Amino acid sequence: MRNLHAIFMAGLLLCTGLGAEGQHIQNNSVKLPNTTPALLPQALNPQLRTTSTTIQVPQTELEYSWSAATAAWTPVYEKTYEYDNRGWPTQQITKDLAEDKPSTLVMHMYDAQGRDTLLTVQEDANGTWVNASRIRTKYDAHGHLTYMGAFRWHNAAWQLVHANRYTYTFGPGNRVEQVVKQLYSGTNWTDMSKEGFTYTGNSALPGTKTEYINTEIGWMPTQRFVNITYVPENQREQSYTKQSWVGAAWQNVSMHTFTYTTNSTTFANITEEEVYRYTGTSTVLERKIMEEYLPSGQFMQHKEEVLINGRWLVDTENSLMGFGVNEPQGGGFTEFTYQTFSYTPQGHLSYINYKKHTYSNFVNILVTSHGEELPATAVTLYPNPTKDMLHISLHATTAKEAAVSIYNLTGQKVAKTAIIHSEGTINLSHLPSGIYVVNVKDNNSSSMTKKIVKQ
Repeated sequence: MRNLHAIFMAGLLLCTGLGAEGQHIQNNSVKLPNTTPALLPQALNPQLRTTSTTIQVPQTELEYSWSAATAAWTPVYEKTYEYDNRGWPTQQITKDLAEDKPSTLVMHMYDAQGRDTLLTVQEDANGTWVNASRIRTKYDAHGHLTYMGAFRWHNAAWQLVHANRYTYTFGPGNRVEQVVKQLYSGTNWTDMSKEGFTYTGNSALPGTKTEYINTEIGWMPTQRFVNITYVPENQREQSYTKQSWVGAAWQNVSMHTFTYTTNSTTFANITEEEVYRYTGTSTVLERKIMEEYLPSGQFMQHKEEVLINGRWLVDTENSLMGFGVNEPQGGGFTEFTYQTFSYTPQGHLSYINYKKHTYSNFVNILVTSHGEELPATAVTLYPNPTKDMLHISLHATTAKEAAVSIYNLTGQKVAKTAIIHSEGTINLSHLPSGIYVVNVKDNNSSSMTKKIVKQ
């Protein structure tokens, strides 16, 4: 179970450029990891194309902490950023405002797909930057993470402190059937854990995932996810059952179901998960989890509720919400605040300030890159024709995040939105009837266009 600190730190890792499997996130918003089991993507080999766009990025960030004693925000860190011509941060200098001096310098190096393959941290030593630590990642031709190593600077050289290596076994259709995780112990690699996947028919998404650990007597199963079903329109998880290996047999632990909706006012994408605990052959609903993101991809809320004495209460250790102000055109928020949940002595739910970030000195960067042509099957638009709401779904094996722009036949952009977790919705009710062109571009600048009819 994730606590508040783990949730917040997961978001910060994404802010600094190390997201899931090293994917770079271009804005500075916190994005929480999905609560569903990780399902591995397939590789596609579309053709290269050149695209260009203008993005807006901040050069300065201030981080504040909340003082309950003074009921005021206190600035803690000032961060300054530099970017490359793709709009990705190459350097971040953090200044400790209490000591009034720079403390760390973080440098990023990316591969052609925008993955942060080398993150180096330097520390201030009497006005001189000296190496401190670094993280190196590697990927195979399918885009799967194969190596992650943590190093420290020692005796004028980089010394490997900890490393993981991942070996994949592929089956028909390049589907991942097994992943073995190894740990480098200083002299050799040791098997630590593995995951096995099974599929039904020609499905690209697994129906079962089994986890193992390596013991003195060999591989031992620990838990598995069975009966995994997917929503046909977007191929996101719809339900699964979690089992644990007890004695010499599998035992049902919990059942998880998911629903996906869109806020009709803010158009935020909402994921709701219900967790049912098994009692014998029966199930009892014991936990509800909700995650909410704006169409721009900005995290808004992660809330978990537990059933205690017949009453649903917010799990304050695992819940976090945020809100932003003054979102500039083409950029992120200029201010974003995070709050935690708490209960008053009278049992009323309240909100407590946690952290605040302000962003300033925005600059425009014209990004020109060689993207890829997404295959037609990578994107589903429905309904088409539509009268108001248009739903956009990304094939789970292709991409999970994308920018969507809609143009009329004269080339004017008339609507836009962002897709996270493979699904998004856009309201077209304000547009006149006619034919429109929808352009979908993922984080790697791969894109495709489709026509829709607005009734």
